[in-house]
Amino acid sequence: MAYMTRVLILSIVYYPVEVPATFRVASFARWLPEYGYSVRVLAPEWNRENTRSLEHWAVALIDKVPAARMAETVSFPASPSMLRDWAGKYPFLSMPGNRVLIKKMVAAGKQLHQHESFDVILTSAPTDITMLMAADQLSCELGIPWIADKRDIAGQWPGKGGAGLLGMAAFWAQRLTRVPKRLIAAETELCNRAFVTTTVSDSLANVLRSRGVNRVEVIYNGYEEEDFTVYPLHEAKFTVQYFGSINLYAEINPLLDALDDLLRRRKIEPNNFEVYFWGSTAAHFIAPLVVQRFCRKVVAAKGHIPKREAVARMKGSQVLLHLSFGGVKGIITSKIMEYMAAGAPILSVPGDGDVVDRFLKETGAGVSLGEPGAIAEYLLEHYQAWKRGEAPQNAVDPAAKEFYTRRKQAEKMARLLDEAIAGHEGVKSVKNQVVGGFK
Repeated sequence: MAYMTRVLILSIVYYPVEVPATFRVASFARWLPEYGYSVRVLAPEWNRENTRSLEHWAVALIDKVPAARMAETVSFPASPSMLRDWAGKYPFLSMPGNRVLIKKMVAAGKQLHQHESFDVILTSAPTDITMLMAADQLSCELGIPWIADKRDIAGQWPGKGGAGLLGMAAFWAQRLTRVPKRLIAAETELCNRAFVTTTVSDSLANVLRSRGVNRVEVIYNGYEEEDFTVYPLHEAKFTVQYFGSINLYAEINPLLDALDDLLRRRKIEPNNFEVYFWGSTAAHFIAPLVVQRFCRKVVAAKGHIPKREAVARMKGSQVLLHLSFGGVKGIITSKIMEYMAAGAPILSVPGDGDVVDRFLKETGAGVSLGEPGAIAEYLLEHYQAWKRGEAPQNAVDPAAKEFYTRRKQAEKMARLLDEAIAGHEGVKSVKNQVVGGFK
C-alpha cells in the first residue's frame, strides 16, 4: 500500500456541531485523501452539556458524528471559556489568545503525533489568533510546516458598538487601547510564520497582502455536490427564503420597504406569498423590524434547521435571499455558493459593490439590488411567473458550478500542502549541508 502523506487539521469546532466552519474543514477531510493525504481533524469536543451557554452551537448539534467523518475525528475536553479570545479579567483591554485552548490543543496534537507522525499542519481559523498560535507552537515543537487558513480576518468588519451600554463601553475601550490594531499586527506576524496563508475571497487576500502578509492564496468556500441530490421541498406558496445567521451589519430595510410597497399596491396576496428567514438568530433580528410594518403578514422568522432540510428548502424556493454588506469588502460565505447549486435565482440585498456582486454577475446566479423599487419589481416579476406555472431557475455556466465545488477547492489546498512539505524538506536539507560543512 502506498504511503499516505499525513495532515493534521486544527479547528475550533467540528462535528457534531453543524456550522459553516465545520463544513469547510469537513470538505478538506473528505477530499484531501483523493490527493494522497491521510487526515486527522483535532478539535474540542462540543456536546449538549458544554454548549448550553452557546446558543448558536447548541441548536446546531446533531445526535452523533456522521459515519463518514468518524475515522478522522480526534477531540479533547471542551469548555465555553475556550471561545473567549483573551486571558485575564478585562477581556477588552488585553490581547486575544486563549491560553487554555492553545495548551490543550498543543498537548493533544503532540500525543497524537507520537502514534502517527504528521508531515504538515493546517489550521482553519476565525478572526481571532488563538488557532494560529496553537498551530505555530505545535509546528515548532514537532518540527513540521503549517498553513494558516483564515476563514475571516482581523478587522474585516468596520468598528461598531454592540448592544446596550456594556457593548458600547467595550467598543470604545478597544478603540482607546488599540486592541484591533494590535490584533491585526499579531495576525500578520503569525501568518508570516506559516508557509502560506489562505482565505476565502480575493478582497480579503488583498487586505492581508496590504498589511504585509508575504504569501496569500484564495481557497473559496463552496458546496458539496452530494448535498444537492436531495429532493426539493416545495411550499404551497411563492417562497423567498433566507438561510443562516444574521448579524448587526445586515441591511434588511430595503427588502422590507419593497414588501410593504407590494402589499400596499396589492401586487402580491398574503395568502400565497411568504418570506422565510431560517436560522438561530432570525427571530432576534427580524421580529422587531417587522412588528409595525405591512409586511409582517408575509415575513416569518424561523429557527435553525438541519443542513439536509435547508438544502431541500433551497431547492424548493422561488427566490433565494442573500444579505450582503454594503461597503464591507471581501465577505462571501458558502451560503451563496450553495444557493447557486440549488438552482433558484438569488437576490442579494443591498449588494456589496465587491465580491458578492462580482460573483453573481460572473456566474449568472442572480442579482444584487439595493433600491426598494428595484427589489419590488424583481420579486413581482418572479411572483407573476410563478402564478403562470413557470419554474424558477438561474443560468449558471456548468464550468462555474464545477469550479466552486468543495472538491475543486480542496484540490488547490492539496497542492499548497505539497509545496509546504517540499519547501520544509528543502530547508532541512540545506541546514544539514551547512552543519556538515562546519564539521
